[in-house]
Amino acid sequence: MKIYYLYYLIDPNTNLVRYIGITYRPKQRYKEHLNSAEKLKNYKANWINSLLKNNQKPIFRIIAESQDKEEIIKHEINHIKSNTGLTNSTTGGEYFTFTPEVIEKLKERNKGVNNPCYQRVWSDEEKQKLSAARKKVVLTDAWKLNIGLNMPKRNEVTINGIKYISVSDARRKLKMGYNTVMKHLKKS
Repeated sequence: MKIYYLYYLIDPNTNLVRYIGITYRPKQRYKEHLNSAEKLKNYKANWINSLLKNNQKPIFRIIAESQDKEEIIKHEINHIKSNTGLTNSTTGGEYFTFTPEVIEKLKERNKGVNNPCYQRVWSDEEKQKLSAARKKVVLTDAWKLNIGLNMPKRNEVTINGIKYISVSDARRKLKMGYNTVMKHLKKS
């Protein structure tokens, strides 16, 4: 059975925790942090590179270990929440979410001409590969609901006294076609 570790990367100059992560292979993960710093351009990489330039390395300290992956993930999330000045770009956990600051930076950085797909013309071969990859993805109901909730022009609908977040949500849950749902809406 695997053992999962919660670890800190600590600044050797200030003894402050700068990064919190989880792994099941601590030695390799520490090496990955050091090696990837040269290739990446993010807050953590910049911090590690500044140490490496001064012939220093972050201190790798294991804080907790568990055979229960979910338990260690909860610890990571809680440790990230309770520490400040971290270089983490996510809130932690296997199913991480980016912090609001990182989301805003990514949105700003990828606008217009900075977007890698800006004015890109896809070849037929690329389109076929993308289509084939997309067909393999299974969309869960939770994912569909989340997309529906974030649609800017979403209109709640009520059919037979039951509220749905959108016409698409009603179609999906009632297993009806668009025209059938629209007929029910006109009756309501």
